[in-house]
Parts: sequence; C-alpha cells; structure tokens
Amino acid sequence: MDKKFGLILLLLAGADAQLFSILSTTAEVVSFALDVYDIFDGPKQTTSSVSYDKIVKTISERIEMSTEKITFKVELEAHLTELRTASYAIQQLLKDMEHIAKTNNETKRQIYKTRFHQDFERKKSDIYTIKSLLTFTTDVSGISNTLLSLIVDGFDCGMTSIEHFQTYYMTLVSNAAALDMLNEKLSDNDLHDDALKEWQASATTLFDKFQKEKDNCKSQFMKLVKSDFDQIEHGKELFNNNQRRYSYTTNDVLFLTESYCARSLKKYDQVLKKNIGNDLIFAIFQSEELNVAVDKEQFKKLILKTKFDDCIKDTGDVINMFDLLGYDLVVSVMFPEGQAEIFLDKDSSSKSITTSKYKTIVYLRVQEQGVNGTLTAEDFDVDFYVAPVPTEEPFTLFGLEIWKLGAIGGSIIVFLILLCLICCMRGRCRRPCKSDDY
Repeated sequence: MDKKFGLILLLLAGADAQLFSILSTTAEVVSFALDVYDIFDGPKQTTSSVSYDKIVKTISERIEMSTEKITFKVELEAHLTELRTASYAIQQLLKDMEHIAKTNNETKRQIYKTRFHQDFERKKSDIYTIKSLLTFTTDVSGISNTLLSLIVDGFDCGMTSIEHFQTYYMTLVSNAAALDMLNEKLSDNDLHDDALKEWQASATTLFDKFQKEKDNCKSQFMKLVKSDFDQIEHGKELFNNNQRRYSYTTNDVLFLTESYCARSLKKYDQVLKKNIGNDLIFAIFQSEELNVAVDKEQFKKLILKTKFDDCIKDTGDVINMFDLLGYDLVVSVMFPEGQAEIFLDKDSSSKSITTSKYKTIVYLRVQEQGVNGTLTAEDFDVDFYVAPVPTEEPFTLFGLEIWKLGAIGGSIIVFLILLCLICCMRGRCRRPCKSDDY
C-alpha cells in the first residue's frame, strides 16, 4: 500500500484505548467544560446538579488518556511538534485541576487555584493552537495541503485509524475547552460565554473537516479495496485488513483451499475474486440489497436439490430455484466441511447450511417487485475444483516396502527347504554298508 508520507498507524500506547469515549458532536465536546465550570468550587460549595464524584473521576480519566501517543515517521514529525507541546500542557493543567477538585483544605485549594491560573496564562497560546492546528496548510515531500489531509493520506484512508485519531484529537479539544472555562472562572473578568462560543465554533469546524476527509476516502473505496485485494494472499490477513480499513462496510472473506464449487455473478463490483494456485479467494462487500431474509426450511430444501459433483451442470437450475422465490443469486460456494477458511462479518448477510458432508454459503439480492429474474448461467463465473485424493505412503522397513520384504523372506524360506531336501537325499544314498553284504 502506498505510504506517501510514511505515517505509522495510530498507536494507542499507555492507557487502554477503550478509555476513550467517542465524541461525535460539538455538544459532547463542550459538555465536560460546562460540567467543570459548574462544579468547580468543590463538593461543599457547589450547587450544581452534576455529580461531583463523576467529574473528579472524569478528570482522572482525562489525565490518563492524555498520556496516549501518536507516532509518525520523520516526514511529519516536525509538523506535529505543536501538537505534542499542546498535549503536554493540557496534561499538566489537568493535574492542577485534579488537585483543586480533590483537596478538602481550603488554603491548599486557593494555592492550587492560583497555580492553575498562572500556568494556564503561560501556556495559553499552546492550548489555543489545538483549535486550528489541523487546518493549517503545510508542505510535506513537496505536497502542500492541510495537516489533517496529510495525516489521512499517511493512514492510506484506513478508517479505523482515522477515527482513532479523531477521537484522540477531539478529546484534546474537549480538555482544552474545560481548562479554558476553568481559567475564566478564576479570572477577575469572567468571559466564559465568549470562550464557550469560540470552542463550539472550533469543534464544529473540526468535525466538518474530519467528515470531509472521511467522505473523500469513501469515494475512493473500490480503488482502495482492489489494491489491497491484489496484494494480500491470505484469508485471515485480508479479512483483518478489510475490517480495520473499511470498518464502515460489512465485508466477508471466503478462502476455498481444497475442493469447491463456486458460482459468482459477473460484473458485480463489490464481489472480488482471484485464484492463488488451485485455491480460490473471495472478498465480498455487502450493500443493503444483499440483506435479505430467507425461510430456513425453504432454503434447506433448495440446497438439498443441488449436488457438488454436478456443479457446472446445475448452475442454471440453482439460478432458477432462487428466481422462483424472488431472489437473484450473487454468490454461492459449496465445499466439503473443513476444506475452507471462512471469515464472516458480525453483520454478514450470507446464508449458510451444512448438509451431509458439504457446507454451502449463499449471497442473494431481492429482485425488483413485479420484475422476473433475467439471469442465466452465462451471467456467472463457475469455478469447480476437486482436490486429488492423496495416496498413502507404503510402510517400509529397512528402506524396503513390506511386500518386497515378504518376497525376499519367502524366497529365502523356499531356498532353505530345497537345501534340506537335497541334503536328505544325499544322506540316504551314502548310508554305511552292513558286514553280511560281502
């Protein structure tokens, strides 16, 4: 895969990635800031309806989350210095906020308040950078674009990585807004309403920018999946790749490794197929039209009418059987149980059944209402392969097969018997003469 800027995938090192709550709206981003502002003075002094313990817990979690790191290769590292600086400043100020929230000593609380206010004023420019850092236009390897676009290109449009980065970044924005609101409350002139509006506007702009990048990636979907499909030759690796990079789709991988009967509709873009030697691999990206409901008993009766050995001959009959139920066949595979690697999405639209020693997996689409199916066997690729039955290696002893040893042993026994007969005959002819013979 093309890694123009050598960007490494987002590394959620340190705290467990599951600690991140996904912030998907501007309201969610600023809610932490509003809670902090309302409850700031501590459990004995606040009249807020917000749970004080919950806020303290959230502050502690945000501190732990702020230790998460993103790692990039050298081409982008220089452009992310400001992000690292802002992230570190936010982490330190969150710790000051935690001290204020947790202490029960009023004298200490005042000291922590003063320290927080002074530290915030010194680090204000670093923290405010978070509002617009990703929208700055920069130049990397001769390509000029916003920093966010360059980062997304570095992820090669891997959607899971983009969304992890978005969650990471919007959490920083949420933290920065909370710190700013707290600082306003500690200032002689409290302008928290103006500060809140600025953070709301910034969060909205950032969400729009992230969405624009994700939409652009989705518009390149087929180009990206075909590139991956051409390069990856192992079923599990391909499935994991597709689940990670195209998490916004439902996708399955069928890796047929020995005998199989496979029928697939030609010119159906979202079904990719290739042969690797005698193996056959499918990547199936499912749209809403494949999400059909089929009566299980009816489905079973249809499958029981098909025979593995008649794969090519039965194709037209299989198409017609599903046509009578109002469905178009898209993909069907039949294989001996245990002779394939099947990786299905949790939302897979596949229909499967095991009869006798064969397993069958089918993908169908609903026909337009009132329109009879027009598909014929000519509209399908049919791949039929029967793996040769391995012959058993003969048992050997001393490097010789058993039958050869038997033949040699039998020959030796015959030879010994003949030798004994000859000896006996010679002995009888040469017996000693009696005295009265003379």
